[in-house]
Amino acid sequence: MKEIYEEILRLFSEDKGVIMATVIQHSGSAPRKRGAQMLIKEDGSFVGSIGGGRLEAEVLKEARGIWAQKEAKILAFHLTGQEVSETEMLCGGEVEVFLEPLSPEIKEIYAKVVEIKKRAAEGILVTFIATGPS
Repeated sequence: MKEIYEEILRLFSEDKGVIMATVIQHSGSAPRKRGAQMLIKEDGSFVGSIGGGRLEAEVLKEARGIWAQKEAKILAFHLTGQEVSETEMLCGGEVEVFLEPLSPEIKEIYAKVVEIKKRAAEGILVTFIATGPS
């Protein structure tokens, strides 16, 4: 995950935004556990993994809309039954992914994260997720 945060800083230094995809809930034999992250760049390339296969393809497709709207979104995936058996997915289960657009205005936060990781120290980065009207 260290590479993801360093890549965020690099892109922020070029005045580019990114989208962070984070697994926030999982059940069953989901491909990745809570906290798995994938950084999505504007060109559609990415760093990290939230599970591969159809799951990541769907997240990348949804991310295109996030670039236009600049609003976070929670996606729910039901990787079970026939829809999994007809694809290359080897895992099943249910997964929720939080897509969060990040902009260079918050680079100080991620600079601190990289600094803490370089010192092999510990810290907590918290994102509050509000559902419903604001």
